[in-house]
Amino acid sequence: MTWNPDLGELRFITGDLEGTFIADGLHHGVTHLVHRPTGVVLARPGPLLNVYRLLCRDGWLGEARATRHVVQRVPDGLRLVWAARPAHLAHLEATLRLQADNALDMEIEVTGHAAYEDYEVFLSNYFDHSLQSGGYVVPVPEDPEAKEGRPIQLEPKAHPVYRGLYVTLPRDSHAAQMFWDGRWHRGRNWAEFMPARPYALPLGYYRDSASGVDALVMGLRADLAAVSIAYHPGDAGPDNVSNHHSLYLSLWGQNLRPGVHWRTAVRLVAGRWNGDPDAHRAQWDAFATSSTVRTGSFPVDNASPVFER
Repeated sequence: MTWNPDLGELRFITGDLEGTFIADGLHHGVTHLVHRPTGVVLARPGPLLNVYRLLCRDGWLGEARATRHVVQRVPDGLRLVWAARPAHLAHLEATLRLQADNALDMEIEVTGHAAYEDYEVFLSNYFDHSLQSGGYVVPVPEDPEAKEGRPIQLEPKAHPVYRGLYVTLPRDSHAAQMFWDGRWHRGRNWAEFMPARPYALPLGYYRDSASGVDALVMGLRADLAAVSIAYHPGDAGPDNVSNHHSLYLSLWGQNLRPGVHWRTAVRLVAGRWNGDPDAHRAQWDAFATSSTVRTGSFPVDNASPVFER
């Protein structure tokens, strides 16, 4: 990997992935990503792995992607640090790690300096327009998948019931309620979501049907409140939701308190799996079992924020 501090640009080649991660002190994320064995473009211009909105119950705490950060070089990637500030009384870090041939890992940490109900870090990913989105939901008893103990694969296309709404797969009913508690009607870039059935796997994906290349974005179940995806326009034609080609992870959705530290991990992994649910499940299992990140809450000694000037 090659880091250019003047441009704030990290160019990297893993075994299967080649791309660019921007961290220029204000903007950040993977702005170009190619699956090298096939040449399939996964992101152009992206970004992927972009820490976007900072939210709480009926509250908008700003956008990390529009807030200045400090960049620190680490041996296997980059660390971005957002200091606590009056609008967002929490210290936030995101560390990109390039350790696998076909994956990009990001560790996200937050330390509370105030009390926020249902605090959420909203992570955005914008894929190339040629790809189709998908996810997995829990079957109902009448579904054949329920008898087989398998999740239902969902690849939504525009439908009158939810056109204009992002399709959200929540962890549970509490996570579903967060999308209508007022947080998305605060600040700027308002959006609306349709909470659907709970996710069966804590991941979403975009796939290229011609090559069989899938790109999965996943989190740890205990820390992932919801997966939201843009539907494919189908015969209805493009609209503001389908044009985003987005996949969002809602991290935590839990009550943050002063002096509490949270840490979690997400992974973007790509391979030729042809949309196979078993292969997707195997990738998540490998991520969950290999992750060295400890999830949960850990008290810290000093809860006094140091504000960035």
